Amino acid sequence: MTRHSARGRSGLRLEPLESREVPATLVNASTLTYQDVDGDTVRVSFSKAILTPGNVNTVFIFDTGTADSGNSTGQQLRRIDLTGLGATATGVGITTTAARSSATGGDGFAAVGQINATGIDLGAVTIDGDLGRIVAGDDAIATTGLKGLTALSLGRYGTSTGAPDLVTAIQGRLDFLRLKSDLIDARVTIQGGDDGDIGSITIGSSLLGGATDFSGRIDATGDIGPVTIKGDVLGGSGYVTGSIFAFGRIATVTVGGSLRGGTGYFGAEIAANGAMGTVTIGGDVAAGSGPGSATVFTNGKLAGVTIGGSLRGGGGECGRIEATVAMGAVKIAGDVVGGEGYSGAIFTQGTLSAVTIRGSLLGGAGSNSGSIFSDGAMGVVKIGGSVIGGGGVQSGRIGATTTLGGATIGGSLVGGAGGFSGEVYAGGAMGAVSIGRDLVGGSATGIENVWDSGTVIARRIASVTIGGSMIAGVNNTTGPFYDNGAIRAEDDLGPVLIRGNLLGNATNPAIISARGSATPKGTSDIAIASLRVLGRVEYARILAGVDSIGTPANADAQIGAVTVGGDWIASSLAAGVNAGGNGSFGDGDDVKMSGVNVKDEGQVFSKIASLSIGGQVIGTAGGTDHFGIVAENVGAVTIGGLRIPLNSSASKDDVSVGITGDVNVYEV
Repeated sequence: MTRHSARGRSGLRLEPLESREVPATLVNASTLTYQDVDGDTVRVSFSKAILTPGNVNTVFIFDTGTADSGNSTGQQLRRIDLTGLGATATGVGITTTAARSSATGGDGFAAVGQINATGIDLGAVTIDGDLGRIVAGDDAIATTGLKGLTALSLGRYGTSTGAPDLVTAIQGRLDFLRLKSDLIDARVTIQGGDDGDIGSITIGSSLLGGATDFSGRIDATGDIGPVTIKGDVLGGSGYVTGSIFAFGRIATVTVGGSLRGGTGYFGAEIAANGAMGTVTIGGDVAAGSGPGSATVFTNGKLAGVTIGGSLRGGGGECGRIEATVAMGAVKIAGDVVGGEGYSGAIFTQGTLSAVTIRGSLLGGAGSNSGSIFSDGAMGVVKIGGSVIGGGGVQSGRIGATTTLGGATIGGSLVGGAGGFSGEVYAGGAMGAVSIGRDLVGGSATGIENVWDSGTVIARRIASVTIGGSMIAGVNNTTGPFYDNGAIRAEDDLGPVLIRGNLLGNATNPAIISARGSATPKGTSDIAIASLRVLGRVEYARILAGVDSIGTPANADAQIGAVTVGGDWIASSLAAGVNAGGNGSFGDGDDVKMSGVNVKDEGQVFSKIASLSIGGQVIGTAGGTDHFGIVAENVGAVTIGGLRIPLNSSASKDDVSVGITGDVNVYEV
């Protein structure tokens, strides 16, 4: 008996049908296959058995042929239309898969023009290619309108694949939106009041706006969950393009690339009416020429912002980070650069936790450009480079209406042509201020108006350290010009250290001033704790007892030890004293401050604890001005290592010092 090996037999088997199915074939009640225009074999699967020979041609609309034509040529699926099925289609999920055919080719993807499920809630939809648009959701907005949308891209081919427009509109919640590539020129809008939420958004590449208004936009009438965009968010030439907006809250936003505005209004905007979680931008936030572009805005609280590049403004209110209620920590790896409008700015009407900028803060021509401002308390601000004011008012400025935790500037603080430019300001107390290089006041010519440019001003200042020099601006204008190159405290000023020089000029003195302690104790009312200048002092006024605009306010003000390493040139040091009618100190007409609003306690006396000058004292030879070291009580004075003999008794001193005869130590 001959035995046959089982391994040698060829058994019967089922051949796979996919490669043999002709295009537009109804396989069963939940599946249709067709050949895409470039040759891919495409399978469309429904999660429910709702297809029949009688309805398949109303559900599937192609550019050529029908759903059961048996046509062997490629077809573009222009529309999946479920509106004729009514409640039968409720909750159905749709999945398209494309596979390259060895016989007809293809790219492994198949575009679908649109899915029309108007008035019908859908399950999850997955498109293995580009989708023009989807319309879904019934009037019961408390229910989910679309369980989720996954596609390669949205809007890449415009309306060429069959969509009448690129507006995806969902009534009710969208559980998630996941795109493996780009959203281009399309809009996703979720309607339904507070129930019009988006659970999450993930875009594998970029969100791109175009020429059509609201293109490249995702918006919801409710909340939006976590948003991740691995590429860029780019505005176009249309109105409000390349943007994400929630009438409610946005959980978090992560953009791997840049947020860049275009030529249209409000392009590249991330905004919410409610609170917004942390926002992380890997590249730049850069305004285009369109006003309002490249902004992060919330009417609520913004948890924090991290920018891997720079924040750059332009024309109009653009290139801005803004929160109405409050803002968490802001970290920027590059520069903050203002433009022609209120741009390149960080602003909140509430508290601002802290700001760290590794580069520089640069003002522009626009008001408030290149600025950091809190209409409340602000934490510590750290700038790695310089803070430089521009031509705009309040440009290149760090300001808080209440307290400022402190400011560290690695480079220089430089005033510009605009008022309050190049300024560090607090309406309340200010922590330690450290400037790595120079503090430079703004200058003016012609009829320019410049004030408070290149200044540090607060109610009280813990301390000021300047690594370079403090240099006042030059006044060559017929317009208002004052406090350009100044440190002023409404109350008291802590220790001041200037490692370079303290330099004013014949047109404008460098000013350091303070009024005095808000809560003086006993006979002590320290206005300026101490001043140490390692270089020289020239054309400076160091004043205790005046408020932040120089008005006499405290006859009891006192100054601690003052030490100068170099020369003392054409400068005055005064505590609790008015300069008299001619405005010059030390010339005999100086008087103790007085008046209705001037503090003057009988047991407290204005005082300069000590003055040590390493070089020589010089006035202005042949001039009509005069300079003085003036208070009710002047302590030890040392010039060039020699102590000047002063009266230790109750009699008042009036001692000429220096070589020009116009500098006096004078006790009123």
